[in-house]
Amino acid sequence: MSDTSSGNDLVDHGRIEQAVAQFENAKLSPAEAFIAASFIAMASAERLRKEAGAIRSTLGVELSRELASTEIADAISRLQDAAAPAVHGFNALMRDDMDSPLGSF
Repeated sequence: MSDTSSGNDLVDHGRIEQAVAQFENAKLSPAEAFIAASFIAMASAERLRKEAGAIRSTLGVELSRELASTEIADAISRLQDAAAPAVHGFNALMRDDMDSPLGSF
């Protein structure tokens, strides 16, 4: 996991790394990890939406905008970047070896 923070204290990167490590230590299969991560992402996005007003009240307008334009924007970019490999993995699972002109790969 790379640190893309702007040197601010808007999020605790140590806690984030710890949560990621706990998830990785669960020893889930690739499919289980992907499915679990999708549930976590959905629940986290909904929680962020519901609590955005409270976060904004706590941080103030300027820091809220900084959080949104840095850490949250980076998280959204990671989710977008994850879409293509997820679709490729799905397609690989669905594909018959003969569906590809190259055979299985």
